[in-house]
Amino acid sequence: MEMYVLLDFKSPDPTATTFEVYQSWFDLKTLLAMDPKQSRIAAKTSRAISDYLGVKNFAQYAAHYEQREDKVFFNSVPLLVNAGMSITPAIADRIQPL
Repeated sequence: MEMYVLLDFKSPDPTATTFEVYQSWFDLKTLLAMDPKQSRIAAKTSRAISDYLGVKNFAQYAAHYEQREDKVFFNSVPLLVNAGMSITPAIADRIQPL
């Protein structure tokens, strides 16, 4: 049986729940390491993403479970929910109900 390391992120709201959609850390790492002209991700943005995810710990998580780093996957849904919760107050005056 194939083994993976699944990382989840908590919501700032302790009562919130989300569904799970796991993304490959190795794929994202490859994208973030690409030349910014090719990926269209600025170096500053790449660093901000890495810092936000805490990727410096991902290799340690893999090692803890005796897995390679390419076996690390992270749940992207809580990250999107957190981003939405963070940006909504800043754009609330531009949102019009349907």
